[in-house]
Amino acid sequence: GNLSGETVSQLHASAIFGINVLTDSTEMHRCLQLSGASVNGNRPDTCNTNFYYLTQSQLPFKTAQGDPLQQLQVEYPGDIYMSPDMNNFYFWGIDKLGTLVSMIYGIRAIKGVEEGKLGVHSALLYDKNCNCAHLVIGKNRIGKSTIGQLLEDSGDRFVLMSDDWSEINLADGTVEPMSMIFSPKQASVHYEPAFESFGKQFYWKHGVRPYPVLNLGTIIELYGTPQELEDDKFIQRSMAHIPLIAQPVRHDIFDSPNEFSDEDLARYVAFQQAYMEMYAVLRNSHKTIQVVNQKGRVSVEQVTQQILSNL
Repeated sequence: GNLSGETVSQLHASAIFGINVLTDSTEMHRCLQLSGASVNGNRPDTCNTNFYYLTQSQLPFKTAQGDPLQQLQVEYPGDIYMSPDMNNFYFWGIDKLGTLVSMIYGIRAIKGVEEGKLGVHSALLYDKNCNCAHLVIGKNRIGKSTIGQLLEDSGDRFVLMSDDWSEINLADGTVEPMSMIFSPKQASVHYEPAFESFGKQFYWKHGVRPYPVLNLGTIIELYGTPQELEDDKFIQRSMAHIPLIAQPVRHDIFDSPNEFSDEDLARYVAFQQAYMEMYAVLRNSHKTIQVVNQKGRVSVEQVTQQILSNL
């Protein structure tokens, strides 16, 4: 069943990227307010999409086998449920800001496609030489942030604008950084402390805010192994934060499984196809570099140098 009205009334709400984010965690709500998550304040004030991120209360949904919804755990990514109209999303997570924000970006990506905007899991580098921005795209922990910071530190040419999520407008070829906060392993001189969340320090960047909208330059795709270059799963790996991109569509991921219809299925498939086609258009209209960051075999400095030699 759906969340009860009483439960919803007890949640903290924040409007971010045109999404109404509701959580039972006071600390997570505080962090969202501090993170300045609504970049440049340019997202719509009216939210018709709700994302319920619970950390203390179990969600009232069951799998097809009658089992409760699984919480995010170290060894299990958790289940995300949604309404058939794709306007309500539910997740039983943990008190980790990065997880919550990444899922917000993923849900925003669904809505962005409807506006002709493609949300991508990426680092974004402003290049002073071409007055444009390059995207470093890849899966979680592939090295986007580290490579972005190394490129920034390589000289005066680059500024790392974002290390998590960006959005491209296919109509005019511009790209906008969506995330304003950073959490590097080692903060360089470019960073200033923003706030701390559960013992983890988050940062702003010097001289970056407010964030400009920039012309897109080169697309840099990061792969983990040479085999990944051939398996045709780059998008599914890199955009696993986006519901319906990497996970199979099943009746038991919906809050009202009996309302799931063939028309709904067609809409979900259409979204998957639209996202893939939009990425293909983007890739075909911009220079694209494929780089293998095979950790343990090639140093991240060598990978960074390979990218630099191609820009």
